[in-house]
Amino acid sequence: MYCEKCNKPLPDDSVFCLYCGGKATEEPKQNICEQCGNEIPEDSEFCPFCGFLLKKVAETNKSDDEKRLDNAKPIETRGKSKAPDFMFVAEKPKKKLKFNKFVAIIIVLSLIIAGLATLNIIQFIDQKEVKDYNHKLSQKLDEKEYEVQNYKDLYDEEKERADNLFDESYFFYSTIAFIYDSDKKYYHSHNCDMHEDELYFRAYNVTAAKNLGYKPCPECHPFG
Repeated sequence: MYCEKCNKPLPDDSVFCLYCGGKATEEPKQNICEQCGNEIPEDSEFCPFCGFLLKKVAETNKSDDEKRLDNAKPIETRGKSKAPDFMFVAEKPKKKLKFNKFVAIIIVLSLIIAGLATLNIIQFIDQKEVKDYNHKLSQKLDEKEYEVQNYKDLYDEEKERADNLFDESYFFYSTIAFIYDSDKKYYHSHNCDMHEDELYFRAYNVTAAKNLGYKPCPECHPFG
């Protein structure tokens, strides 16, 4: 239902308008002045009959409270009071989310702290890996040093043995004279080539061999 005068929507089965008392009708009128109820031309800003400021123009100049009243929803109050059967309740304005600078600062600081914590964790992992690598490298160096020391000890033992063998060899070379039956002229040392070919030999000291008339072999005793 619509008011014939102000053209506002009305509850069903209404006879008169709740706003201006005008007669109710089923179909709304087009381009009706709310003040005098006369039809007016399209795109008019003022009624040509009464000079009323039209709704579409006044709508732009309305305050927020007036706009909320226009968007009010009807609620039924029948049987509860002497008020009309329907009342219009203004809708509560929707709260706009305000940008809180303090919250933004907290968020930015939280992100910075989280980034620094992540960086510290990465650095800690890197330092741990470097520390583990240095520890393994140090262990390998210790092992190599132990091996070098073992080789050095082995070298010293072999050198001492060689020195002893040299002393023993020199003792035999300078003290013991080997005489073979096939050679009646020279006496020989233990490392002479003839010593490998002869099966039988006699051993004297060098002084005794010289007293028996033997001379030193020119091959194994080149210096006499």
